[in-house]
Amino acid sequence: MDQPNSFREILNKLSPDCEILYVLPAFSEQRKTSDYLYLLHKEMILGKEKPEVIGIHEWQYFHVAWSALNNKETVVHCNWIEARDYRSLARILYLWACLIIYKRKGGKIVWTIHNKVPQGRSVRWLNRKLQKWLTGKADVLRVHCKTAAAEMADYLHIDESRFTILPHPRFPAYLLPRTAAIEAINQRFGFSLQSRNQIYLMFGNIGSHKQIIETIDIFQELSVNKKLLIVGPVKQGHLKYYHKIKKLLKKTRPDIYILPKVIKADIVPEFFNAADFCVFNYGDILTSGGVELARSYQKAIIAPAKGCLKEMEDNENVNLFRTGEEFKKLLTDS
Repeated sequence: MDQPNSFREILNKLSPDCEILYVLPAFSEQRKTSDYLYLLHKEMILGKEKPEVIGIHEWQYFHVAWSALNNKETVVHCNWIEARDYRSLARILYLWACLIIYKRKGGKIVWTIHNKVPQGRSVRWLNRKLQKWLTGKADVLRVHCKTAAAEMADYLHIDESRFTILPHPRFPAYLLPRTAAIEAINQRFGFSLQSRNQIYLMFGNIGSHKQIIETIDIFQELSVNKKLLIVGPVKQGHLKYYHKIKKLLKKTRPDIYILPKVIKADIVPEFFNAADFCVFNYGDILTSGGVELARSYQKAIIAPAKGCLKEMEDNENVNLFRTGEEFKKLLTDS
């Protein structure tokens, strides 16, 4: 397994004369401090040398095929390529068709594998077919750690040596006094948090894979001084799950807060500086951007011993659990 120090090293080895690196989906220059794809490619985005780094939106997939048809030296970096529900079928089939044309004309693909299986359940058969195709057609299979390489080699029935390991980029942290961060959140969102509270943060896309309902059930039994914040947009295909959470919260403690929206980059530090603990209750995971963000703020982390998180066992401030009872005990004893 190759272990490069940067994405540029991967690119130089795969295509030294690359003119354009297409990143799919598109990165966000409005969220430079918290966008995974921007941080991963930041050196090349800001650099004056080739390649040009272009983020591809859904309606721009044809550019990938067009570049290959015009014999341009390009590389496509695929991330989060999955159908999340039946409404996204047309988008995925359109993308797939463009990638097929691209590969037939000699295009090169780097596939970063973030999840073993899609986080939605409705169209897993299609995602499995797409995974098999990418496994055979991708020139580089990239994962974030050795554990992920071993798990995906077994799942995809390929040799572990095919994987290239490049860790998750670190997020920059902007530190604020905790009291100031709590006051800012209260004023901005109408919360009633106090400095004496223990604040537990579940940050990121809201979806069933994060087992939020199970976490809320535990918090109903904990001290009222322990406040849970669930913050982030509802993941595509998980709207029904969000409504279940809202229905449950009407029957539970009123001081469990949910904020179902995209948080602007300049506001993200307020939540992480206010939090005492960052909580992750993934049902299945290979790697977690949320955990990396919490680590950059040096927050105490409660997370499952799954995927790359297993390798954080001895890290300071990282508390891993293997069962629901262990998870509950960590929340109770913290």
